[in-house]
Formats: sequence, structure tokens, C-alpha cells
Amino acid sequence: MPLYEHIYLARQDITTQQVEALTQTLKTIISDGGGTIGKVEYWGVKQLQHRIKKNRKAHFTLINIDADAKTLNEMERQIGINEDIIRHLTIKVDKHEDSPSMMMSGKTIYNERKPPLVAEVAKETKDLKDEKLDLPTEKTITDEEKK
Repeated sequence: MPLYEHIYLARQDITTQQVEALTQTLKTIISDGGGTIGKVEYWGVKQLQHRIKKNRKAHFTLINIDADAKTLNEMERQIGINEDIIRHLTIKVDKHEDSPSMMMSGKTIYNERKPPLVAEVAKETKDLKDEKLDLPTEKTITDEEKK
């Protein structure tokens, strides 16, 4: 069966539990049609570039799907009926990635980044103050030199 990556955006005013219920509904539709689900990633609530149906934010969810076209069409039909899903995109892929998606890996890298310690910053500024810089000094021109 063909492999797909499906991403849907749910309205910002629904809860995370309701988004999980939507995902579970989509899983049920796919499994009833004879397909299988790979990984499911909930990316959280993110800011949209522009308004979509009066929403400035949305819940993002990625689903890896292994199903036939008939099952996929039924899932997209159900998504079109649902008012909580504001956008969706399904892409056919050659293989599914086992590693976390870029959205999830970027989130972990961001959280691991730590601000510099205060002692390190103080040491660097002290070193700069102690260092003598050879900067050209400004020469003041007197009235006599101007003549």
C-alpha cells in the first residue's frame, strides 16, 4: 500500500483532549479501511502566518499513514465535514522516517540550549576591560593649525 504523511490544523479554541479525539477518529477510519498508522506527532499550538477562517493559531498534528486511496479519500471526506479542522494536507512519500520530524527535533534542540552563566559573562567583560586596545586617538586641531 502507498505511504502518506498527513498534517492537519485544528482550531485554536478546542482543547488538547479534543485534538487527541480527532486523531483517534482518523486512526479508526484508517484502520477500518484496512490501513495502518505509523507515528503520530502532536506539534502543539503554533502561530499561523495569516488568518485561516478567523483563527490566528492552530493545533498541528502529523500522522504517518499506510493505506489505499479509497481509505484516504474517506478520511479526507470526514475531515471536510468536521468544523474543528481548518486545514489539512496529505503527501505521498517513498518511506516514513523513523526519527522525529523536524518540528519535534527543533523543539528538543531549543529546550537544551541554556543561557550563559552570569560568572562567564562577568569574566568576559572583565577581560575586555583589562585588555588595552590600540585605538587611534583623535587629535584636536587648534586655531593656529587651521591657518
